[in-house]
Amino acid sequence: MRFAESCVAAIEIKSNYSPKSVRDIACGAQRVLDIVPSSANAAPLVDQIFNLNGAINSLRSGDDYSGLMFSRNHIGTSAILLHGGQRFDGSVICAIAEQAMLDNCWPDLLLLLEPGIICIKDRHDATIRVERYDDDALFLYTAYLFDLIARRSAYHPNAEYLLEYAALAGLKGRDLGSISFRLTRPIAGRVSLKH
Repeated sequence: MRFAESCVAAIEIKSNYSPKSVRDIACGAQRVLDIVPSSANAAPLVDQIFNLNGAINSLRSGDDYSGLMFSRNHIGTSAILLHGGQRFDGSVICAIAEQAMLDNCWPDLLLLLEPGIICIKDRHDATIRVERYDDDALFLYTAYLFDLIARRSAYHPNAEYLLEYAALAGLKGRDLGSISFRLTRPIAGRVSLKH
């Protein structure tokens, strides 16, 4: 199996926060996103099963079925900065946005461990949320990372319970703002093509 088909997330860890380390993280995220699964390969087994399921259901219901259109997931990107970043805000993201498209170069998750800040890229809303979780940041980062992996993997253990537990425990981040960006890649998913 090729790397692009088997890898669901890449994590970069930096010791100290600095504008250079954030730019390095953005460059690393872009290099990972530039790894595109080979289109020459046959559809993955899970997509073949979804297609067969759609064909069977259309035969049962008498509806026309034209197949399945899917857009593959790209490899998830994440980064952790261990020290520094207490004054981190959206201005750093905006500075990178002036030079490059955030959809292509900003990681899906960024944890600034010492100040307890998490940046979460939401491709469905085309925003990057910046939230402060203080001492709960590592737990919430782990929950978001498991959720990212679950959404990008054909088989995964049930990891949604971590986000549910966080909600039940009342763990909420203080909103430090959000930044909108323009999508440059299709959102992954499967759509039945029916007449």
